[in-house]
Amino acid sequence: MGFAYRFFGVEASDEQCKNAEYFRGLAAAMDNSDVVASFYWFLKHRDISGRNWSDLPQTEYMREMRAASMPELYCFLEELLETSETNTLEIKAADLYDSYLDWNRKNE
Repeated sequence: MGFAYRFFGVEASDEQCKNAEYFRGLAAAMDNSDVVASFYWFLKHRDISGRNWSDLPQTEYMREMRAASMPELYCFLEELLETSETNTLEIKAADLYDSYLDWNRKNE
């Protein structure tokens, strides 16, 4: 899908989430100009020529982020097609609308 390139999410470990000492050390390192310069040098000289930037990892977190940003109608239609036995679906407009209302009530 075309919108995939607007996202890049990293799910951090919960291991350090409440470790104030860890984050104080991290903040101090980011305030240290030598650390910042070293990190910049590392990034500038890192060989990324072989990296395929269009092949992003498809993690569960990425799928959750994408789903959370999808328009509601798109999510409904996607689920409708996923539960269909074929790639096409013939349905009357009134039935489609009723299905959408049911889906919407279940997903509130």
